[in-house]
Amino acid sequence: MTTLASLFSRAESLKDVVITDVTRMAAGRVCIAGALGKRLVRLHEPQPMDKWLQSIGGLVAGEVVSFDWRAVKRYRPPHSEDGDWVPQSLTKTGTLGAQEFASLLSRDATAAVESAFGKPLFFTAKGNPAFRPDRGKRSLATLRASSVRLYRHREGIRADFTDLRQDWTMVPVEDLRLRKLMDDPGDDQADIDDILGELSRGAALLRVGLGRPFQGGDQPAGCFLQVNLVKPEASA
Repeated sequence: MTTLASLFSRAESLKDVVITDVTRMAAGRVCIAGALGKRLVRLHEPQPMDKWLQSIGGLVAGEVVSFDWRAVKRYRPPHSEDGDWVPQSLTKTGTLGAQEFASLLSRDATAAVESAFGKPLFFTAKGNPAFRPDRGKRSLATLRASSVRLYRHREGIRADFTDLRQDWTMVPVEDLRLRKLMDDPGDDQADIDDILGELSRGAALLRVGLGRPFQGGDQPAGCFLQVNLVKPEASA
């Protein structure tokens, strides 16, 4: 197991990393990733927890941070962005403006899910795609969608969207901010349905990702597609 002392000695200090993905996971865990130029990095080990995230005042897409980080020697494909990091080293250094953040996302946006992740291994009965574990060179991407619709589904949020090649349906939305608004809207928060409606107007830039391998029922294990962030083109 990596110790803090050994990680401090081998880590590189990453400056001006732009946060691109902050998503909810099970059991109080969160997934945080960012862009350093064209390089994508994820805070993988130790696993960030929501309690820690709250202790630093949260993080949102577009914030700029610095931290000590070391790429893992052997990652499990497609999660090439994984790295060890030092929580005490993370420092917030700024926030990009809306236009600047949109330009950053647009710069490396792909036109189709399959261009980023290849063809799905299978689809669930409800249409959500899963991709083959242990394959691929990345698990995060920005997608240019010609249309997107977000809506409640049971205890979660789903997205239907269209890329250059096809329609995608029932894709889970794991944006931590949206999930928290849905779970605990509070008296002073905008109605989640209004927010989902605002995000469902025409073309958008989507941050999409592949989850860790999961096996449910009689289906094989798969890395399921999810939506991490929606930025309508009208606001880009």
